[in-house]
Amino acid sequence: MPRTPAPSTSTRDYSQLLTTTTEGQKAVRWMKDGKVEAVSEMLSDAVARNGGEQLVAELFRGAVGSRKNKESNINIFFRILETLPNANTAPSTPFQAILANTKKAHLDLVKRLGLLCAKKGYGDFVFSEIAPIVQSGFSALEYAQWHRDVNIALTTFKGLVIDVDKVFEEDVQDYKAVEVEQKEHPVVGIMDMIEQSLPSTLPEPIAGDVFEEQSSEYVYLNMESLDHSTTKVIEQMVSDGRYTYAHELLQELQSMGADIPYSLAYAKPAADALKAMQSLDKSASIAEKEDSVFTWLRLLPTTHMTQSFPAELEQLANLIFTSPLTHLPLIQKAAVLFASKGFASQVYKDACRSVFLYGSPDEAEEFLHDFEEANAKYWADAEPKLADHRRRMMMGLARGVAVRSLLERGEFHRIMPLFLDPFKTNAYLSLGIHDLVIRRLNRDRPAMWMAYLEIVKARKDEVIKYVEALGKQVTAPAPSIKSRDRNLIPYPDTLPIRELVPSLRTLKAQINGHADLYHPLTLAAYLENYLASGHSFGLTLLLAKALKYNMPFASNLLTAEMLHYHRMESPVTVIRTFVEHFYLVGVPVKTVLEVARSGGSDGGQEQILSSSSGSSKPPRRRIHEIGLHNFNPATSNVKLWPAKEHCALVWRALASIQQSSEDLEALYGKLVQIARDGRDVDAELEDMGIKTLAVNWARKNANPISSWSFTPFLRGLGKNGAEEAIYDMVSLGLTPGLHHLTELAGTYARLGDWRTAIALINRLERHRRAQLYYFQGKKYREEKATEWDVSALVEKGQEFVSRRNEAHVVIPDAVLYKTVIAGLVEAGLFSWADKVDLMMKKKYDVREGEDAKFDEQYRLLTMYRQRRAEKWAKGMKAKEKELEAFSDANVQVQA
Repeated sequence: MPRTPAPSTSTRDYSQLLTTTTEGQKAVRWMKDGKVEAVSEMLSDAVARNGGEQLVAELFRGAVGSRKNKESNINIFFRILETLPNANTAPSTPFQAILANTKKAHLDLVKRLGLLCAKKGYGDFVFSEIAPIVQSGFSALEYAQWHRDVNIALTTFKGLVIDVDKVFEEDVQDYKAVEVEQKEHPVVGIMDMIEQSLPSTLPEPIAGDVFEEQSSEYVYLNMESLDHSTTKVIEQMVSDGRYTYAHELLQELQSMGADIPYSLAYAKPAADALKAMQSLDKSASIAEKEDSVFTWLRLLPTTHMTQSFPAELEQLANLIFTSPLTHLPLIQKAAVLFASKGFASQVYKDACRSVFLYGSPDEAEEFLHDFEEANAKYWADAEPKLADHRRRMMMGLARGVAVRSLLERGEFHRIMPLFLDPFKTNAYLSLGIHDLVIRRLNRDRPAMWMAYLEIVKARKDEVIKYVEALGKQVTAPAPSIKSRDRNLIPYPDTLPIRELVPSLRTLKAQINGHADLYHPLTLAAYLENYLASGHSFGLTLLLAKALKYNMPFASNLLTAEMLHYHRMESPVTVIRTFVEHFYLVGVPVKTVLEVARSGGSDGGQEQILSSSSGSSKPPRRRIHEIGLHNFNPATSNVKLWPAKEHCALVWRALASIQQSSEDLEALYGKLVQIARDGRDVDAELEDMGIKTLAVNWARKNANPISSWSFTPFLRGLGKNGAEEAIYDMVSLGLTPGLHHLTELAGTYARLGDWRTAIALINRLERHRRAQLYYFQGKKYREEKATEWDVSALVEKGQEFVSRRNEAHVVIPDAVLYKTVIAGLVEAGLFSWADKVDLMMKKKYDVREGEDAKFDEQYRLLTMYRQRRAEKWAKGMKAKEKELEAFSDANVQVQA
């Protein structure tokens, strides 16, 4: 094959995308070397992944802007464009990007681009975007000729061609000029004159001479050129998006016993059916939706018919195993189906984790048996030589994930049957799984499960002997990153948040290390400083790496991201972040999904990045959805168990969205119900067949509902509602903290109940003094303290008490006093506000500028004091005058 001449396009003509990305650098190098076929193949793969439009546009811009051999470069690039996927397999986004980057001066290129898009079947894009430009830039005759060529190209793409032999008869003598015999005196008539004017042979007719407008409605359809097989008919319906008709035809053919071959084309309707299962509409029952899903899933090819794990199947796996609504029956059946097609190694992690975390013991045991049996049967039929190896390998891998999941639940009695005897089954769990169980037993030391410690150690010794017998080298397993505890560095941290690049490297290194995790408040401060610089892609890569290698770190990073959206007053974005990364536990499932799906994402990059620098508009898109990068960690196949702070932020966001007090009371009732039952009990969801996930009470810190979730309701429910909320927390076993008592005292103050508000402060102060004296009394008695120095007690005991749980000691702070003062000023009780202010100044040094809302209320209190001082001064002057007058009168009397 002759080598294509290299286009003379220098690297400096390309944008930053071509010089900073790996694919861009390869494209520039290959274009310079004349490797057009390699560039075509790379761009086709990029477009098929829905991520190559920007790269195609920048290459086109470089070809147009080249200084040498410009015409040759453009011709070569159009040859590359001809190899890109057509409308049957890819959208028109690459050509849209090219049109957006094409200047109006290049009208000939626009015209040529429109014809190329028509040949690829993008008719809507051509007539809506390109046709107006061509019509305005060329004459009517040129536009008409171009429009005609476009119609012919679209007709050819759709398979609608004109067969002239079907329209006209054969070219016989009837269409030739009839020779008239010569006579001496011929009579020349009108027909003779017409015959003389015609050519000897009529030209072949074309479509434009037969019909007025050439379109699919008038053009003859050559049925002989079409494939009439049932598979092609169904695939054509699927490619046209007519999933309902295709499903009906498929069911009818299957009922007649027709054999439908496997094809990846059925992945699109399967994905559409899976998305319908995630919707909350009542158009069909959950059983009907599930039947539609498996109708298409069964027609997908096996692993021997495809190369590894195609992107279409990977998308289906994500929709099944990591969707917001967790359908356990769907996960179990789909995992067994994937295993029966040879894809067990691609889905076992997500499937086993979900089933063993949230399924019953009987469901989990039945699923594991069916999953292993389906995998073994496929390999026994497909490759008998590898069947035993595949069976043993999957038994160890699947049971290893099951053991990890049961450790999270704390159910050691269900772990023991999962261990295998390697000398009987020729399969075994890895040494890392054995060490993980041993470490957990030694750490927690549950008395009733300690008998299993020796059993696990014995199983580990058997595995070592078995592996040594096979002649394999046994190495000590590295400690697992995902299994370590979520230990936090106390806030504030030493992370230099102002130094963006070094701190980002520190955070990336911490993902792979074993140090304590940074506090979410520290991460939130760093995130806001990073966004203020105008960039966000580094945070996206950081989150993606954390989701892959360190889930506790990812949990903290997502907490910081949600806290950032909360500070930007964007509750919808808070909820969207939660839905995309966490299991829907501890929250109202239906309400959360409705808000996340109806919130929209029409914000821009400038809006998100400027929000960190004081913009009034809240961000409506996540920080990872901006820029030119086709990467979103929301598509990660990792789902996290929510912590208490995540659910608290979601409940605060939901409370801020409610428009009326009735809606707020209904939402509070749902919070109490979830905290009491451990799951969202919704009759409407149960009627649809949707079973929500339940909290495993045996698991340590499993319940994500805490007293923090009740905080946003205390102010909105009023005085009686706040008191009822405190009572509900205590009855549910949740201890109210200082933030709850602060909200309650502020509610009393705003309603004018100054007695209860001040009594609450005094009671907390007395309780703190008693607790501090209790903790430090022994030390003071040893020092023979003669008196109870409260200030010294507070100074020395504060550090110790602050490390204790709020359930033991509630320490009033300046925020409590400020809240009560602001409430009393709002109620017009300035004299009592002045007294509380005096109490606060004895303990705290309050400065102006720390809280704008409090500063406004405090100015009113200051004005009240000034007026009172002026009134007092006037009264004193009046009294002095009275005394002077009285003394003068006494002098006169004495005289």
